[in-house]
Amino acid sequence: ALIGAVTVVLVYKIFKEIFSRNMALIASFLYATSPLIVSSDRFAYHTTLIPFFSLIFIYTVYKWIKGDNKYFIFSLILIGILYNFELATFSLAGVLVIFLLFGLFKRKRWALNLIDRKTILFSFLGLTITMFPILVYDFKTGFLQTLGFLLWILYKMIRTFLNSSDTVLGNNINILHFLLDRYRLLTFASSFLLSVLFLFSSFVIFLYLLKKEKRVSLFVIAISTVIILFGFIANKTESDAYLPVFFPIIIVISAIFWNFLIKKIKLTGLIFLAIFGFMNVYYFLNYDLNSKNAEFVKREEAVDQVLKLTEGKEYNLIGLGIGSQFESFTMNYEFLLWRKGRPSSKEKVATRIYVQENEDGIIISKK
Repeated sequence: ALIGAVTVVLVYKIFKEIFSRNMALIASFLYATSPLIVSSDRFAYHTTLIPFFSLIFIYTVYKWIKGDNKYFIFSLILIGILYNFELATFSLAGVLVIFLLFGLFKRKRWALNLIDRKTILFSFLGLTITMFPILVYDFKTGFLQTLGFLLWILYKMIRTFLNSSDTVLGNNINILHFLLDRYRLLTFASSFLLSVLFLFSSFVIFLYLLKKEKRVSLFVIAISTVIILFGFIANKTESDAYLPVFFPIIIVISAIFWNFLIKKIKLTGLIFLAIFGFMNVYYFLNYDLNSKNAEFVKREEAVDQVLKLTEGKEYNLIGLGIGSQFESFTMNYEFLLWRKGRPSSKEKVATRIYVQENEDGIIISKK
């Protein structure tokens, strides 16, 4: 929660410099009232730090392209830091690669100036130091988190392009539905239809301004959005752990829309923005904290079912379905069971309890 509050201040500071004071105020207001962001910030989980460092990364890329070479080094350092939090954030490295290749091809000074021994040395050291925990782990496990991960990325990219159109469409419908639902929780949680309309409107305005103004800040946001979105789709995993990297860019695109609207209709636009914020806060307070549908309440009820099925015996807790391939899938349940004094066994035993999550809720079964 503290990091979330600091990130709100950082949103204001950074967007004030790269856009305007009004944009910064709107963006920080949207960030502070987003149900998905507030809910995410309440968890003591490593992904909570991702929006904070992703936001700084966007700023360092912007400053590098504006001509300050040391910010390229900072960008690499941030890539290393983010990689330690979540492998999916490595997609941000694609942002650096695209701008670097473009700069070298167009012979831009901000790219050519990187061909310098001092810059190359500090870039290498910065990335190596921040990646040190991963490298230590990889020396013991055969480089699965570095070389293995790069090969996996290549495989995912090739598979995405080579799959038949029917397969791609079928796989991506679920991903699209997941992203649209999370976008609703991020921007306007009370209505799926209005959130989709807002998504369309904000991106139309963003593309219009991108074409009209051709500002560096807009190009950084645009390339970041495309790269992160492509990485998420190629991964084909509906996981909330991959979403925090989206938070800063979606918030700034939303703020650009509101800033454009307020300039056009002034007080009316401010009133609409205030209503959006109020409804998001109302939704969060009444749904996330008090509702019987809240995730914590659902999991507590699921844990009670687990304990009934065990009948006092030792048991293993096993995940099923989407996301169950990750060790973290059952961690929430493991903690609640431990808190109730009935943790699952680490040894293989006869009683096995299965946990599955889908749109209908949490399914507990015994086999």
